[in-house]
Amino acid sequence: MAKRVYYFREFRCANDHTTHKLVEPNTPIVRCEVCGEDAIKPEAIVELTAAMHGDALDYIDHNLGRDPIHITSKSQRRAIMAANGLEECIRHVPVPGTDKSPYTTDWSKGSMDPQTLENARILTERQAVRKPVQDEVYAPVANAFVHTATPEEVRELIEAIDVE
Repeated sequence: MAKRVYYFREFRCANDHTTHKLVEPNTPIVRCEVCGEDAIKPEAIVELTAAMHGDALDYIDHNLGRDPIHITSKSQRRAIMAANGLEECIRHVPVPGTDKSPYTTDWSKGSMDPQTLENARILTERQAVRKPVQDEVYAPVANAFVHTATPEEVRELIEAIDVE
């Protein structure tokens, strides 16, 4: 039989009463010994708190048009950007402590995921395989005929063009 693990934790209720209990790990709520209300761990209070950011701004933007514009709200800025056909600049945001991000790829180094490489291989092979054709094949294209030359005809054309 596995041993059970217990922790001695501090909990607080909405009435700011403190309760200490011996509980199992990940016990989020206990009853307050004073008032009977639900009590939670103090660090959980921080985790559950919503952050509200207002719409108000107050600055002069020099990048939204020819002349500087006094911006007083985020919604005003978005409206001006939409009217001028502008959009937010999205920057590469790495994982803290590194210069890497799991959501971006460095294309300059030629790094591709295996599925993309496999798709490229299939497409390349599809183009490289020559289907057997008769000596002369004509296909109608926009009221004209296109001639698919045999290798011998190509050699003859190249020799005729190289004559100076």
